[in-house]
Amino acid sequence: MKRIEHLSAIAHDIGLVFQFLGVASLLPFVVLVIFQEWDIIIPMASAPATFFILGYLLSLTPRPDDSPPLSVTLVAVALSWSAIALVGALPFVIGLHMSYTDSVFEAMSGWTGSSFTMMASVETAPNTLLFWRSFTQWIGGIGIIAFGISLVKQTTRVTLFPLNRSEGRSEELIPSVASTGRRMWLICLFLTVVFTGLVMLSGTALWDSLNLVMVALATGGLSIHDAGLAYYNNPLLELLLIPVMLAGAMPFKIYFLAYHGKITAMFRDQIVQVLLLIALIGSAITSLDLYIFNNIPIEQALREGVFCAISGFTTCGLQNSNPHLWASIPLSVVTMMMFIGGASGSAAGGIKVNRVVLAYEGVKWWFKRFFVSSRVIVPFKFEGRTLSRGALRT
Repeated sequence: MKRIEHLSAIAHDIGLVFQFLGVASLLPFVVLVIFQEWDIIIPMASAPATFFILGYLLSLTPRPDDSPPLSVTLVAVALSWSAIALVGALPFVIGLHMSYTDSVFEAMSGWTGSSFTMMASVETAPNTLLFWRSFTQWIGGIGIIAFGISLVKQTTRVTLFPLNRSEGRSEELIPSVASTGRRMWLICLFLTVVFTGLVMLSGTALWDSLNLVMVALATGGLSIHDAGLAYYNNPLLELLLIPVMLAGAMPFKIYFLAYHGKITAMFRDQIVQVLLLIALIGSAITSLDLYIFNNIPIEQALREGVFCAISGFTTCGLQNSNPHLWASIPLSVVTMMMFIGGASGSAAGGIKVNRVVLAYEGVKWWFKRFFVSSRVIVPFKFEGRTLSRGALRT
């Protein structure tokens, strides 16, 4: 009976998230009107309509006052992502006549911020569906749960707060979870607009710039051209996309510091410093390896090495080179950077920079304890906080 109550609580709040997605998935209709793709109305209407219906039915589920354990919340997150992919596949099935299996794969690739695609040709697809792919990566990278929180009153945070935490998001941003979600929404919109303007300085059109920024900020990588980034062959565009990808790999808490005017505190953050250091060293080693082992001119080695290293480190799928032609050593460096990934609380994947720093601090702490008396208490400090023995065990 207790499990049923827990699932009931989760279902209620997931219904609210689905209702939000029903509203959010109406945005591609703006693109539909701009490009006058009237024949795609029904396929694009299938997603918001289904989200609304499912959200309404799930929100009718009675919600108990008890907070479910984290294990139940983790199951709910997995189920919600699966359901979101099943619904997000409908525009591809109806609009492109793709098989439902391929469409679910395409939708899951978008929502999870991956860059795999099952579309035979991107160039022939309607612009509205291409925007839908970019849009799903943008929302998925930022965090669907965080967006759902933005529409929820504080009375429902009893279950949505663990949902947000189970996605690996920071749980100590500001006291009000609902306020946190709304500010995350505003900050991400602001970053998208600013970076789109920045990328347009490379001479790239607004349509292409917007889609590139959405997938780069979400560290996704789905492109609106079959050739990917090579379609543009624009070194300035590649250079301007690097800070966009790095921004997606940064811990989201630093944007709250910037929101409150604490700009210098952003760069004093240990995780940010380590992240930028890994990006700098990895880019330098990759470029040098391409120059030595692939006999690529230094300018081309820097262009390909820096961009691909940053793209791999942030787990973004964009690339300006063909890795199949690379030697094994630069490929190994990029693979190790991809394995590390961005920071916790970001859109990037990987094991996270935070765990690398935690492991380093753990080794230091062990050596300090090894060379002192057993009666001496050596505190374990991480990110400016002293962790208790109980925290270390967990």
